[in-house]
Amino acid sequence: MEDVVADALWRQRLTAQLTGGFALLALALAAIGIYAAVGYAVARRTREFGVRIALGGTPRQLQGLALFEGLRPVAIGAVVGIAIAIAASGFADRLLFGVRSTDPVSFGASVLVLLLVAACAAWVPARRASRQDPMVALRQ
Repeated sequence: MEDVVADALWRQRLTAQLTGGFALLALALAAIGIYAAVGYAVARRTREFGVRIALGGTPRQLQGLALFEGLRPVAIGAVVGIAIAIAASGFADRLLFGVRSTDPVSFGASVLVLLLVAACAAWVPARRASRQDPMVALRQ
């Protein structure tokens, strides 16, 4: 009987495994792209950070500024993406069994991963720039 059930469900299982694999690949590619874009945008501001330090800014203030400005576009994109995903979730209802297409855990986990990646991408170059001598930062 197990063989009969397995033969009847192999397409659904394959579809589910491929969909899950492609979803993880999409999440990884999005994380890599966000890390590169946010990291580049913050690293480009090294000279500005040098000026801010020379004028009395603290490393903590610079890192907070970099985090805020690095996370803002990612947060806006996450809100817009979730709205579009919820609107388009009706197409995935027939492929899912036992899980709603608007599963809050899935949406929350993917948004959390992307926000954590963006926070790391903004914090690492800001930390490096805030710890160096202002004259070195201004010469770059």
